[in-house]
Amino acid sequence: MKIKETPIEGLHLIELVPICDTRGYFSRHLCMETLKKHGLEMEICQTSIAFNVTSDTIRGLHYQAKPFEEIKIVSCLRGVIFDVVYDNRPKSPTYKQIFTTELSTFDMLYIPKGCAHGYQTQTDNCLVHYYMSSPYNKKSAREIGWWNLDIPWPLPKPRTNT
Repeated sequence: MKIKETPIEGLHLIELVPICDTRGYFSRHLCMETLKKHGLEMEICQTSIAFNVTSDTIRGLHYQAKPFEEIKIVSCLRGVIFDVVYDNRPKSPTYKQIFTTELSTFDMLYIPKGCAHGYQTQTDNCLVHYYMSSPYNKKSAREIGWWNLDIPWPLPKPRTNT
């Protein structure tokens, strides 16, 4: 695993390092020791997956308010997503900044508490996996209207339930 800082304070891109041979590949998906070496905390409370049928689906931008703020590690196990993180922490030096990247099989994002997360699928049949540090709490669940932000979505006419 290689961990790289991004322009958003506390947001990190995690690159997996696959070992390939004629059978395919093997890769460590998560290593707490590596996270700790980079000063990243993570106590996994739950994991979730989202399956997206079509290539124009938008999910997000979601986060949880106190006392259920959560750290997320997001990966795309199948397909490709255009991933978006919005810094919603008023005391952060990167408050209201947006970070975008493309995630596929060998990339993940470590998203700190207080940041909102969303994505647009770039391929059909995307499978997105989440590690989360806090349990989902409906009363703490929040959404930031992506349509109010200047996000450069790569695919026009997105499919969303909002």
